[in-house]
Amino acid sequence: MDADNASTGNPPSNPGRLRPPHTQVTADDLRRLMEAPDDRATLVLAAGRIELETDPEAAAQSLAVITRGELAARIGTTPDPTALGTQVAELNTEIRLLGS
Repeated sequence: MDADNASTGNPPSNPGRLRPPHTQVTADDLRRLMEAPDDRATLVLAAGRIELETDPEAAAQSLAVITRGELAARIGTTPDPTALGTQVAELNTEIRLLGS
């Protein structure tokens, strides 16, 4: 098996930098978004993958899921795990309803 076919069950050696591609929002995605310094930072669905985009122009080229500012307005800047879980479910439902 080559490195390109690594199982997503095996975490990368540097999990802060390299993340396996995924098509659904996770609580970790929302935590990373909340840690972004700019309220315009955006979780996007690009090429079938959830990504954090800090450049508003680049984010406009993908399907915006939620911005840091929008997320903070929904659940505050220091959300508890329950609020994160609720948002994960709501955002994934929104993505499914869009047909992505």
